[in-house]
Amino acid sequence: MFFLVGCATPSSKGLVIDVTLNDDIENHKFIVSFTNEFSYQLCLSPGMWPNNAGKFDFAKDRVYVNVKGEIFPVKDFNTGYCPGCTLRVQPGQSIEGFISYSDFGIPKNLYESEKQLHFAPVATACKE
Repeated sequence: MFFLVGCATPSSKGLVIDVTLNDDIENHKFIVSFTNEFSYQLCLSPGMWPNNAGKFDFAKDRVYVNVKGEIFPVKDFNTGYCPGCTLRVQPGQSIEGFISYSDFGIPKNLYESEKQLHFAPVATACKE
């Protein structure tokens, strides 16, 4: 099982949020979760958090898996123009998502191998 906790650090374009990552080998996917511990609402764009189908909007340059030194970027997905699709996370609220191994093109013979998921979503303070 793979488990990693990131940390919240400021960025010039937002805040890199504290995400928990869990490698669910049995179900061939990564589980990602986040709890907003700030006193204000945070917003995540469709490119920063997986949607209900586990897809990101054009994220192959930001989300990838390293398995035995081989890099597998997430497959690009076009969510289309969607002005209301920003995910809003209230103070104290937790969210969870997933990313399937198949979305990285990880060969089945590597499913049991140790994996390092690079996933560092950036949130912004929501504008009311």
